Amino acid sequence: MLAREQPPQVANRSFFGGEPLIRSKPIITAVAVCLSASVASADLELSLNSVVDIGHLDFNGVGGAAFDPQTGNLWLSDSGPSTNNVVELNPANGGVISSFAASIVPGLAQGPDALAMHPGTGNLFLFSAFQEQDVTGQVTQNGLLIPGFDGPENIGGAAFAPDGRLFAAVQSDGTLLELDINSGAIIQTTELVGFSNRVGALDFDPVTGNLVAYSTNTRELLEINPGTGAITGITDISSFLVLPSFPSGIAFDETGSTLFVASGQNAGADELIVLNRVPEPTGLMTMIGLSALAGLRPRRKRLRLS
Repeated sequence: MLAREQPPQVANRSFFGGEPLIRSKPIITAVAVCLSASVASADLELSLNSVVDIGHLDFNGVGGAAFDPQTGNLWLSDSGPSTNNVVELNPANGGVISSFAASIVPGLAQGPDALAMHPGTGNLFLFSAFQEQDVTGQVTQNGLLIPGFDGPENIGGAAFAPDGRLFAAVQSDGTLLELDINSGAIIQTTELVGFSNRVGALDFDPVTGNLVAYSTNTRELLEINPGTGAITGITDISSFLVLPSFPSGIAFDETGSTLFVASGQNAGADELIVLNRVPEPTGLMTMIGLSALAGLRPRRKRLRLS
């Protein structure tokens, strides 16, 4: 869906009407540290594909991100006050496809801090990270409010599981909440094991079926078993980020081969970082890799001269 060639350099940067700036960077690899020997754990190894400038969105900061497998487009929300703060864009070049105002949800004029897309209907579920009441809602991609959904407050990230279950992460400590998709009521609460930092983004990994949360304090991706709250892997992505901005939106494509990281907070939202998943070695390559790590060398046969 995304071109694998390095994107061209474009000189101009403009508000919605111009060609957004795309910057290429050398390939960097981030390797996850596995915290469990379980077969269910999966290390994220990522390489940089490209960095797309999204400064033309004029966001105060990215609130959340969701990938639409039907169109291949990416949805982003502005965490601050703006006119059209839920935007559909082309992730290859940052071009705006459509937008609407999140203020269609009563009390949400400040901007959604998290969003999730229903895998069947494509409807967007908007959440606030503030201690406010009645500021969550379900809307169509045309910006029409669907009454009835009243989810919890203080949400830093939200995502739908492949089976249609809706999860949200409490911003302050990452506690996982499974929510009723019709009412927003909390069905189940799961504490993260050994974690108490802030969570700024959430999505499901299509390859492992686990949740991936972005830890705001440590700039790491956490691979989480949604049933137990166990953290099975940690990936440091700080090398991909331009500080002091930090991500508040992550979204996998439908195959899990590409991860979009929307970066920018306080200093303005200006980057969409596109990362490729590096396939895990298998078979002979795994054996060769393990031998190299262990410092093993192939034995040489001695020839006996008669």
